[in-house]
Amino acid sequence: MSVMNSEPPSIERRITLRMFSYWEKIRKDRSMPHVSDVNSADLHDLWDSCFLVMLDDKGNPDPDSSYIGKSIIHAYRHGLVEGENPIIISPNIDSFLRNHMQIFDSHKPLMEEGEFENFLLGTIKYRQCVLPLGENSKLHAILGGMHFKGFLPKTKG
Repeated sequence: MSVMNSEPPSIERRITLRMFSYWEKIRKDRSMPHVSDVNSADLHDLWDSCFLVMLDDKGNPDPDSSYIGKSIIHAYRHGLVEGENPIIISPNIDSFLRNHMQIFDSHKPLMEEGEFENFLLGTIKYRQCVLPLGENSKLHAILGGMHFKGFLPKTKG
């Protein structure tokens, strides 16, 4: 007779590993999952921390059909009025793809961490998982998830 542990099974909390596991699950035996395989309901507790960048036929980002979660927008624009410094403080689609060109060639997931400046809050550190979506070795979209480690306030100087 085995003794059952009364604690519930642990649930992975790191967004990067959860996103990668989800991508692997929907990918199955293909090189990458298709956009239609992604179901935001499957990621309901993470969806505000996700982004989905749709690409046009030439591989350029399509801002009109892309999604950026509320927590990502909040981190970039916290305390700002819409339209203030839109180029500098903006979670726009181009800024997500600028550093991820290698995913276009490799069609492999990318995990990274870094930081960016928010003029009101200071340095914001993050971890993110960037995942290719497509078919027949053609990239159609990029799914990602971002977790913010914390805000380091700006010091007056």
